[in-house]
Amino acid sequence: MKLPKALSFRAKLLLAMMLVVAAVTGATLYLAEKSLRANHDAALDAQFQNQVRSFLAVQKAQSSDIADKCRALSHSVRLRAALEEGDIDDLYRNALTELQGIFAEPNSNQLESPSVRASFFRFFYANGTVVPTAEYPAGLTDEKTLTKRSPRWGTCSPMSTSKALASSR
Repeated sequence: MKLPKALSFRAKLLLAMMLVVAAVTGATLYLAEKSLRANHDAALDAQFQNQVRSFLAVQKAQSSDIADKCRALSHSVRLRAALEEGDIDDLYRNALTELQGIFAEPNSNQLESPSVRASFFRFFYANGTVVPTAEYPAGLTDEKTLTKRSPRWGTCSPMSTSKALASSR
């Protein structure tokens, strides 16, 4: 069987139509995939932004609750008296009593008690150094854990509670 050297007009037309259909199909698939990817990326970005906003709102609400409690603590007569007397144990004991609603029990699971928002507290002198807790527990007492959670203590300025308490000295 011999193949004709020249393709017939019908064969050429069919081949040209197949190439055009393949090119249009390929271009359509490329554009559809690109559009789908862009829509998917936009949806993921929007979802991520919503989750970040939600997290920040919850964190801000919890922080404001703790800050309000600390502001009230800074006006406590018992804490001011403990500062004036220089009784560090009484200072931390009174603070722990005043702040008991925002701390977890030492062995409790934080997933079981969602209202827990703080794991430790410390007082600062006016120069920014931490008032030692002595023997009275004030939340976390493991130095490695404290260093991981707040490595910049040596350079931080006194907290508003400490400023109010130190100004009463």
